[in-house]
Amino acid sequence: MSDSAVAMFAQAQLGVFARFQLLEVGVTQRVIDRRLQVGRWVRLAPGVYGLPGHRDSWAQQLWVTYLAAGQDAVVSHHAAAARSRASAKGAPTSWIESGSPSSARPLGRAMAGIPAALHGAQK
Repeated sequence: MSDSAVAMFAQAQLGVFARFQLLEVGVTQRVIDRRLQVGRWVRLAPGVYGLPGHRDSWAQQLWVTYLAAGQDAVVSHHAAAARSRASAKGAPTSWIESGSPSSARPLGRAMAGIPAALHGAQK
């Protein structure tokens, strides 16, 4: 298992990382389960984990929702504009929108009550 890879994900993604990322660097499901059980990691969404003690923020919730949407997801619309600090004055920044080349599926309400939607796109 690569603790340095997990640390790299967490540092770059505000303390948040996904199961698919862990599996790519050789972390097994058994290790994931154990880290969750002993409290070294916390479950933030299905397939999305974090390090305890990281400050909860809108930007962190954006990472959680983005990673929960899957490997092919992208952050778009108002969320992307807000993230890049290019949003228009008064534009809603609490709405997380994510697009994916896969078929559309609702994400429902994301963590911390932030609404989220997954838009499908044609390849």
